[in-house]
Parts: sequence; C-alpha cells; structure tokens
Amino acid sequence: MKYLKFAWKSFIRKPVFNIIIMLELAAVLIIGNILIAVVNSRSVYYRPYEEIMKHEGYVFTPRITGKPENMKKLTEQYHSLQGDISITCSNIKTIVSESELLRDEHSTEKTRYRSLYAIDDSIYSKFNLPLTSGHWGSSSRNSKGQIEAVAVLNREAYLKVGDVIPFRVQTYDDETASLNEIDIGEIVIVGTIQHGGYYPTVRLEGTAQGSSGKKNTLDVRNMYTTGSLENEGAEFYVSSDADPLLSVVDDPETVTAFITYNSKPDDEIRQANNELLAGIKGSYIRMSGFKESSDSYLYEQYIRLLPILLGVFVIVIAELICSAALHTREQIRNYGVYFLCGAKFKGCLKESLAYSMLILSGAVIIGLSAFALFQSTEYAELFEHNFAANNMIITFAIIAAMLVLSLVIPFFMVRRTSPVKTIKET
Repeated sequence: MKYLKFAWKSFIRKPVFNIIIMLELAAVLIIGNILIAVVNSRSVYYRPYEEIMKHEGYVFTPRITGKPENMKKLTEQYHSLQGDISITCSNIKTIVSESELLRDEHSTEKTRYRSLYAIDDSIYSKFNLPLTSGHWGSSSRNSKGQIEAVAVLNREAYLKVGDVIPFRVQTYDDETASLNEIDIGEIVIVGTIQHGGYYPTVRLEGTAQGSSGKKNTLDVRNMYTTGSLENEGAEFYVSSDADPLLSVVDDPETVTAFITYNSKPDDEIRQANNELLAGIKGSYIRMSGFKESSDSYLYEQYIRLLPILLGVFVIVIAELICSAALHTREQIRNYGVYFLCGAKFKGCLKESLAYSMLILSGAVIIGLSAFALFQSTEYAELFEHNFAANNMIITFAIIAAMLVLSLVIPFFMVRRTSPVKTIKET
C-alpha cells in the first residue's frame, strides 16, 4: 500500500502528462480489441472448415444434369479415386409435411414441401453463426426423439423456437426408380435466422476451374449465402448424424465434395486423381489453394492494420518507458536515502512497479468506460457477438508486456545506483 501512495504522489506532480499516456494506452487496448473482434467474426465462417483444410486434397463442385444415371456415375467416380481418401459431403433433402405451421398462400394442398440441409457433422458441430434467436442444434436427437433444427424463416417469419414439425423425407429408390417418403419423426426448431441473414450452403459457388490454370479466389465465404428469396418457404438445417437416412447422399451433383487424403499420397496417385476429376464435368480447386484464400480472408485485417497498431504500440510503450525512467530519475535521491536507511533494492523497484501499474490501471479503466459507452451505440451489435476469450487473454498479455517493458530502464538505473554518490550529486 505504501508503494501505491508514493506512486500516487509522483502521478499528481505531472497529471496532464500522465493522463495523456493513459489515454494513448487506452486507445491501443480499444483498437487492439476491435481488431481481434473483426478476426473473430471471420473465424466464425472459417472454423467449421478448419480441420478439413489441414489435409491435402480437393474441393470439387460437379455440374451435371440431375438424371439418376448421372448421379450414380458420379458416385462411382468418387469411389474410384485412388489413395487413402475421405469424402465429406453434406446433403439437400426434400421434406414432406402436413403441419399447419407450414403454409402456402397460393395452394390449397395440405401437403407442404420444404428443403432440409443435412450438414456433415464434422462441419455442423462447429457452426457458431449469429442467430436471430435460439442456438445451433445438437448432432443427435433430443430426449423426446426430435431432430433439432435451425430454420431460415423467409416468408414464414412467424415460426419460432420450440415449434415442432412432423415430417417425412423423400429418398430415391434405385430399384424402383421412384421417390419414396420415409417418416423419421419430428423437427423441433431450436434456432432461427431471419431472411437476409447469413446461413450455410452446401455448394461452393464461384468461378474456379482447377484445370484451367486460373488463380483460385474462392474461400470459406463461398460456403455461406444470404441468397434465399423472401417469398420462399422456410429452410431447415440439421446435422447429418441426427438420423442415418440424412447421411445418405441421394443427389451428389447438388453438393460440393471435400475430398481429402488421410495420408500423404505419392505423385502417381495425385496425377491419377487429378485426371479423374478433370474428366468430370464440374470445377475443382486444390485444398491448398482454398486454404490459402481462406487464410488471406481470415487475416486480411491483421495484415492491413497490425503494422499500424504495432507502430502505435511502440510509440506508446516508448512513452511509458520514458515516463517510468523520468519518474525513477526524479526519485533517485529518495532511493539513495532509502538505501542508507536500510531499504533493499527490490523495495525501490516495487515503487517503480506501483507507478507503472497506476498508469496502466488508469488506461484499463478509461478503456472499459469507453467500451461501456460504445455498447450503448447502434454499432455495438457489429462486434458484440465476436468478443471472445481471446480478447481477454491478448489484452492481459499486452498489459503484462507493457508492465515488464516499463520496468527495464528503472531496473538498470536503480541497480547501478550508489546511494552515497547519488545523495552527494543531488
């Protein structure tokens, strides 16, 4: 406590100078946290595909007609890929329901048809996109045996969390060459997205022809869309693990396949797979190119703003160090007296530490106050979902680094001080 008392007396000797340093430190902390929040907002889109992108492989989007024979051929071609291959595909299913919650204004039919997106669970389980209400569903059925779904509401904006919709799934039967409807229970809505919000898609859209030599510009953003029409019926998103039927890919030409090697292939296998994919009507890009583009998107703001932030940080930390050094210089005679009275070296260093802590504490208080004011503005919702644990961790790391650096010069000044000589000279 006595060290803080000494530090406070030093602070009030030059209040304007010390307050300016506090404001500059607070600005660094605020700008740094906003930058982290921006990257966090992008990682929401990045993280579901992060594990897939760690592997060598391809992102393949077929462009074939929806004839049953073409679908079967495409599936056979996927299975003929060489090497230790994994293929991650989500599904689009058509569900059939007579629920009164689903309405078609221009039809008197009681049967309703809606799209259900069964996302591969390795992707779905990592979704953290902002929702209008509720949360992302579980990968398994709930205690009532219901499949948890997130609904993109579109024209059926009256749907809400807790609504239950009985449904059947349409599946194609190869033997009879016809569609069957299989009852697999009920959907319960656990989250909603209003029309116009971002939501996942299962098909990578863009211009990527891996065999044409064009530079890939597609990234994880292309696996999301806002493209639904307001007059369309609701669309539902579930995990493909919620029911075995949902993991069956009936329509492979409608979805993008993430083809990855589980172990490193040799050049012969790579070449054979390249030729096979090039011979299928569609587009493919190498996973390395997809990851590179996605990484560029994720870290774009860091790349642009980090040099500026580092420059400001260096200037501010230099001011803090100089302030601590001037404070130590002004106190050097007092330190000499402290030494002669029996004080230890570390006691003098504690007084410098208390001064630096006082400056940094003031900066944190100013920063928190500014953040509280910011939360009351209309811009807060652009960032509030994206402040995460890494904001706290990085902020404390920056404060700790500032504190340590601010003691470097005082440490050597006090360490090399001769108490008798100091008192004589001053």
